[in-house]
Amino acid sequence: MPQKRKGFTLIELLIVVVIVGILALAAIPLITSNTRDARRAEGTQLMQSARDWCRTTYAKKGTFDAEAVAAFGVEHATNQWKGNYYSVDNTLRLTPLRKSRQLPSTPVTRTAR
Repeated sequence: MPQKRKGFTLIELLIVVVIVGILALAAIPLITSNTRDARRAEGTQLMQSARDWCRTTYAKKGTFDAEAVAAFGVEHATNQWKGNYYSVDNTLRLTPLRKSRQLPSTPVTRTAR
């Protein structure tokens, strides 16, 4: 009586691993572009919120003087203008919260022994 084969061969498993790898490589650019778009949208939303606050303050007072800037500083202290990636500072500028890692300006060289 012949035995029935159970399980997968090594070739079948390797083919599955290659297919999964190709699919993963195709998905990486989509994931990175979605992350970049989300960060950009957050920065835009924060700046629009700060703009709306400034417009409302100007509409109420008719001017945007030092007192209004101080009021914005109080609002800023409550972290209302802080997101996951960006923050609007006291001078109404968008600043990144996490700086990207930069390479050193001088290359590291190894000396022969």
